[in-house]
Amino acid sequence: MPNTLFDVCVVGSGPGGGIATYVLTKAGLKVALVEAGRVLRPGIDYNTHAWPYERLEKFRQTGNRLSPPQLKLEENHFTPVGDGPGHGLLKALGGRSLCWAGHSLRFGPIDFEQWPISYEEVAPYYSQAERFMGVYGHKDGLHNLPDGEFLQPVRMRCPEQLLRRGVERLKARGRKMEFVAQRKAILTEDHWSKRPRCHYCGACMKGCDVDAKYTSANTPIPLALKTGNLTLLTEAMMTRILMDRSGRRVSGIEYSTSSGRVEKVEAKVLVLACSAIETARHLLG
Repeated sequence: MPNTLFDVCVVGSGPGGGIATYVLTKAGLKVALVEAGRVLRPGIDYNTHAWPYERLEKFRQTGNRLSPPQLKLEENHFTPVGDGPGHGLLKALGGRSLCWAGHSLRFGPIDFEQWPISYEEVAPYYSQAERFMGVYGHKDGLHNLPDGEFLQPVRMRCPEQLLRRGVERLKARGRKMEFVAQRKAILTEDHWSKRPRCHYCGACMKGCDVDAKYTSANTPIPLALKTGNLTLLTEAMMTRILMDRSGRRVSGIEYSTSSGRVEKVEAKVLVLACSAIETARHLLG
């Protein structure tokens, strides 16, 4: 790519990388976002609403996915045989935000007791995130699962209603427990993002065909592109971190394109947002 020195290079477009890219570009910084996968089109590239036989036939004929494309790391040679470790990476713009269920619970005061910050300090940012994503939920009034700024809740399904009744009966017998209704980053009413409302198909983790669920690909990254400060590189697999002549500061990254060409991005700051496993692998490499 052209010899451009970016303020920031973000590697990975999932939940962390997507929102970081938006915040940085909104602040006026020039950002390169590097994503190993391609752009998936809701309603076209997902097979969420296809009949089972259609999915199977498509899989047999083309090797297409039954859900968004994943790289499964099935073998870990440092783990005893039989443990069956598994780790999934979704290589596509939006990363694993495309296949998360949308659950959005706040940590509460007890969770912050051993930290140098308190829940009260973080609460305004929880509210900001909920407004940004669009999170539905019930006001349950629980101390350590604080209520948020919710959209209207969905009606509980039969199993959830039965579970709530069971919890209430156990509480009446002295058991210390609470029932928490779903809180998910899925639209149930009109929202500033203009995403459609959920139609309750139940396939949240297979890729939302209608974009009712919040993802990095449908909310923060499009906003970042609108600033004019974002250069988006898809199908660009980072291969190594580049250092300056002193060997003490990062100067950018090297990546491979889908055609096998090796390119580099030069940046003042590098943000690795490649999930826990891949981020550690790149740092140790």
